[in-house]
Amino acid sequence: MSKAKPKSMEQLLEEALVPKDEQPYEVPGNWVWVKFGVVAKLFNGYAFKSTDYSDEGIPIIRISDLNGMETTLETAVRVPRELYNEKFLVRKGDLLIAMSGATTGKIGIYNSDEIAMQNQRVGNIKTINDNILYVVYRNYFVISSSTEISKLAYGGAQPNISGALIESLPFPLPPKRTKTHRRETRQLIRKIRERKTTRFGSGGKARFIKTIRSPESLPRRVGDE
Repeated sequence: MSKAKPKSMEQLLEEALVPKDEQPYEVPGNWVWVKFGVVAKLFNGYAFKSTDYSDEGIPIIRISDLNGMETTLETAVRVPRELYNEKFLVRKGDLLIAMSGATTGKIGIYNSDEIAMQNQRVGNIKTINDNILYVVYRNYFVISSSTEISKLAYGGAQPNISGALIESLPFPLPPKRTKTHRRETRQLIRKIRERKTTRFGSGGKARFIKTIRSPESLPRRVGDE
């Protein structure tokens, strides 16, 4: 019996289209609303033993190391390098999120050059294909959606979110990377920023913009039309 042919990205995107009545707001005509999980995935962390903590080695990112904008290593615990596991590796540019507890939904972009690993209940949201989703756009989308994520997390007695919940969020997907696409992405990012960041106040909004970079910094790659 022959194996089923893998579905193309176009087929997966078509299956993940969000119905018109579930689309949060209007986007450019050549964009589509899809489930976030077709362009990004959330990876869970590992329950490192506190008995393995030490003053040297690989830093372990815990929920307490996320400050809502960035991930800090100032108070991070460490484990011996012998416990290195690539499955839970955190690299510069990764987007981390608290998945349980009083600060569920709290975000932290990892900006250190030092590799780290993620602890249990810390999610790492990674793009599936950088040619489809800009990392900077992923950051804008997730951070601007943090209020909605938090509301969903508090649906039960214990605040909690799952990878499935994050991946089910409606996501405005741009067309193939072109000059028009970059311009529309910048316009939409500004729209999201204006719509979502008033809750930070003037100082917090400045940190928000600085942390994720400006829309003008969207990359231009060789081959972009």
